[in-house]
Amino acid sequence: MGDLAANDNRSAPYSCAARRISVVATNMASQLDYTPAGDPLTVPEHTADEAAWVAACEKVVTLLDGGASLAFNTQAFVEAGKAASIEEDAMMTMNGRQKQAYLAWKAGGVKLRDWNWDERKDVGNAKDWGAKIIALKRMYGLNELSAEQTKAWVLANWDLHALWGAVIHVVRAERAACGGVEDRDPFKFVESVACRKFLRLLAMHTYKKEYTPGKPTDVFAKCKAGLEARLKTVTV
Repeated sequence: MGDLAANDNRSAPYSCAARRISVVATNMASQLDYTPAGDPLTVPEHTADEAAWVAACEKVVTLLDGGASLAFNTQAFVEAGKAASIEEDAMMTMNGRQKQAYLAWKAGGVKLRDWNWDERKDVGNAKDWGAKIIALKRMYGLNELSAEQTKAWVLANWDLHALWGAVIHVVRAERAACGGVEDRDPFKFVESVACRKFLRLLAMHTYKKEYTPGKPTDVFAKCKAGLEARLKTVTV
């Protein structure tokens, strides 16, 4: 299949350490850093006074300009912390053989045999194969794969079922953390949630209020533009 592309697939599942170190995700800075950057931001209620909102928006602008994650630097968005433990949680659901195979694969100790992706086997309901397909795509670094191709591989590669099953656990853990959406980066997901929540609160605070040019108008506008730009980079 000419449209299948290989890559360094061992890092495809969302390793906490790897994702925290470096994720290209913002046009305001070359890297988006998913680590806390000092004291967390306390997001004011929309009814808070102007000074509180100016201070909050200035902090958000600083975070965005520095390439820092809003979600991981905001006290209110505690759901963001779930992303850091997704892989660890998934490993707790694996059996011994799956965990051993998964750790060996991540360390580069598992060699996947070449496979003819033209092989296909009929499946009953392709909808049941979502996580299974995604897991096999990650193992081989593929961009596209069908349920029929996946089943053909499964029937011929019994010795790799432990690894395949382990990656399925990771995919399902990510899906649970991302509101039931499959194959979505959980870190980007929680970042998008944080940005939308802040934008909504800011809109509620400024609703039907009239401000003169300068502060706080300029600060609010810069914050809003920055959050909208960040959203574009983390929304799939």
